[in-house]
Formats: sequence, C-alpha cells, structure tokens
Amino acid sequence: MERRLIMIRKLNRFSTSGIDKNKLTTSKGNQPKYFDIDNNFIKIDYLGYEGLSEIICSMLLNISSCSFFVHYDEFKDDNNRRGCISKNFLLPNQKIITLYRLFQSYQIDIEKELQSLNMVDKIIYVAGKVEQITGLTDFLRWFVSLLKFDFLVLNEDRHFNNVGVLYDKKLDKFSIMPVFDNGAALLSNLYDYPLYLPLNDSVKKVHSKPFSSNFKKQFDACCSISKDAFLIDYDKIDGIKENAFLYYNEEEVTRCITLLENRLRLFEKYFRV
Repeated sequence: MERRLIMIRKLNRFSTSGIDKNKLTTSKGNQPKYFDIDNNFIKIDYLGYEGLSEIICSMLLNISSCSFFVHYDEFKDDNNRRGCISKNFLLPNQKIITLYRLFQSYQIDIEKELQSLNMVDKIIYVAGKVEQITGLTDFLRWFVSLLKFDFLVLNEDRHFNNVGVLYDKKLDKFSIMPVFDNGAALLSNLYDYPLYLPLNDSVKKVHSKPFSSNFKKQFDACCSISKDAFLIDYDKIDGIKENAFLYYNEEEVTRCITLLENRLRLFEKYFRV
C-alpha cells in the first residue's frame, strides 16, 4: 500500500508534455495546441493537413467497433490558421498518464525489457505491465484495437508518449482513455509526403511505431492476439466520402479518401464486421 501511494504521488507530479529521445517516444510534429474559453481543445495544422486527418479518423471510428474516441470538427482561427477542434474529454480530476511516464515512475526500462522479445510478446508484455500497475483488465484488447486502427489509417506517430491511460486523482483510479491524436495519419505530413508524390510511393515511405517500423509486421502480430479487436461497418463508409470540408482543398481531401478506400478494400477481410 505504501509503495502504491509513493508511485501515485510521483504520477501526480508528471506532466504529459515531455518527449524522450528514444524511438519509443519521439514525435515528428510540434502542433500549436490550446483550450478556448469554452474548454474546447484546438489543434492547429503544423506539417500539412493534420486537422483533416483527425476529422476523417474520428468519422471512421464512429462506424467502427470502437466506442470511446474523440470527435473532431474543422476549425480556423482569426489568423486564418486551420486545424481541428474537439471537446475536452478530461473530467476535472483526470489527467493523462502516458505509457512512457507510467513506466518511468516504476523504474521500468521498457526499451531494454522489450529487446529480446518477439513482436507478439512485446505487445502482450507492455499491456500486461500496464494492467498490473493500473488494475485495468481490458487494456490489452484496447491496445491491440488501437494499433490495428493505426495500421488502417497509417498513423505513424503512435509512440509511447501518444498512448496512455486516464488517472483520476480524487478517486485514485485509472481508466481507459479515448482514441485520439490521429493527426499524423493519412499522409498528413506534406513535407514527407507531398501531394505531387504518387500515392503508392508515399505509402511505401510510411513507418509505424512503437514496436516496429513495419506496419504490416506490427499489424500481423496484433491479429494473432485478437482478430476482432477492431472492426468497421462497411455499409456506412459512403457517409465519410460524402462529407463536405470548408478549409481543406479538394486535392487533400481526395488523397485522404482515396487512401482510406484503398486500404479498406485491400484489408477488408480483417476489418469488415
């Protein structure tokens, strides 16, 4: 009991803004992010069309087996900067504890621990440690679902500072967090994946995180753990294609939709309900 109280005090001191330099926790972008007076969370595009990616990903999640995710809408500020806006999903006493911070607080060198494990065992080990620390019993399934979704939309930024759990300081209780932070999906980084580059060439350049740089290998490992952790209602996909966007041009929208359609078709056997 005493050890748990010490660790909880450590967790309460941590912010979620620090980025470690190792491959499990590094991030590509540095988006401007802030809350408005209505407690809405706003993210401004930094490398391309991150806001568009967030919106389309949330629309896809809305027709999936995922029941807990953040919904995003388009946004443009007074300086004509575009991005996305969402409700603040955190309750007054809640904070996000990233996996990096969680393991750090328990003196777990997670990169060292994973070195000798195969892909499947890496995923199970990480989820098992999280469940052991937090008392959550369904983190493994949630984690596998998240990584399968990342594969589908090619989210290349799911490092250990972009995965975490919610912690309620008042109740001293952990809970599963919603799926969010998908701005690095759908080839949104126009510096790395310019619009003039053929779609297939861009797809070949994308690398995954956190267990492998190869999306398919990481995805196959997830499928071997759970085949039905993330599924899509294919009968509702047309609703995504019919959505009108105010602040994103036709070329950007078309690339996102074409990429998503291609991947939904290619991997239908894995994702169709």
